[in-house]
Amino acid sequence: MTQVALKCKVCSCSFSTPLKRFNYLSKMGHKNFYCSKQCFVADKVATIIEKECLYCHKKFISSTRSDSKKCCSEYCAHKYAQTFTNNQNVSLAAKEAWKQREFVPKQKKCPICGTTFERKYTKCCSSDCAKMKMSEGGRKSSEVQKYHRSSKNECLFADLCETRYTKVLRNARMFNGWDADVILPEYKIAVLWNGNWHRKKITKVHSVQQVINRDKIKVDEIRKMGYNVYVIEDNGKFNPSFVNDEFAKFMLFISDRLYSTTEV
Repeated sequence: MTQVALKCKVCSCSFSTPLKRFNYLSKMGHKNFYCSKQCFVADKVATIIEKECLYCHKKFISSTRSDSKKCCSEYCAHKYAQTFTNNQNVSLAAKEAWKQREFVPKQKKCPICGTTFERKYTKCCSSDCAKMKMSEGGRKSSEVQKYHRSSKNECLFADLCETRYTKVLRNARMFNGWDADVILPEYKIAVLWNGNWHRKKITKVHSVQQVINRDKIKVDEIRKMGYNVYVIEDNGKFNPSFVNDEFAKFMLFISDRLYSTTEV
């Protein structure tokens, strides 16, 4: 194998390397060659030197690297950079640019009342509309969640109601946007079937307190419409016996109401 005689840049000793490697390094732009890894590292390591801070002229330790520090601290570096800037001219230019800037408020339309208003961040024209917007979002969220969480026990209870009574509504949003699980308009009764979702934390993003607050608002809206609220607490899995017992209690509740109304 053909060898090429070279001279180490660091220790100046003679050594040889294969012609193929020499041609490759030369093609890559290398002009300096080293006899060992130690010489290569020694040439690349920057020399430690003492420098004078460009701002406060204090002596500090640095190196010969081109990107090494020129000032003794960040404070001095910042102050030294400011010496190249005329702060007064910059301030005057900024103020003049702000005066010439035309500020046009963005026109928005309130999603609740339709009023056009000028606001930068809010979506509604007033706090009352904002509360209505939040309430609407809560009702929609509750409806979507209810669709995915309806249990088999609840569905069986609704089926039993439909076999017994003439008109039965399921999850109808007839209480100012809020719904009930089972509604009997003839008897003015709204049934709320509360599973573990209303008492226990099921998922990471599930807030029990938020569910409780929504239930309170829902109950108030139902009662405003002149309906009686009948709540069934369901703590377990699918259990037809439990559903039949609850349905028997529910029929007795309706019978007692009818009897008390007749007596009056």
